[in-house]
Amino acid sequence: MSNSYGIAPPEKVRIGAGTALKFGFFAAFGVFLFSLILSVVLGAVAVFLDASGTIDINNLVPFM
Repeated sequence: MSNSYGIAPPEKVRIGAGTALKFGFFAAFGVFLFSLILSVVLGAVAVFLDASGTIDINNLVPFM
């Protein structure tokens, strides 16, 4: 919408310290959960591949 004063300047978003602290906490918690879930999924895949005999770990690393 237009007004008689022309284009209004964009307003700055101001957040408090508590909001920033909450955002940082939940962002770090989300990264932790993502890492944990990824580790569990990759671990389950590794256990499945080992149990099925699809991959032999001794052939993957030649110096062992």
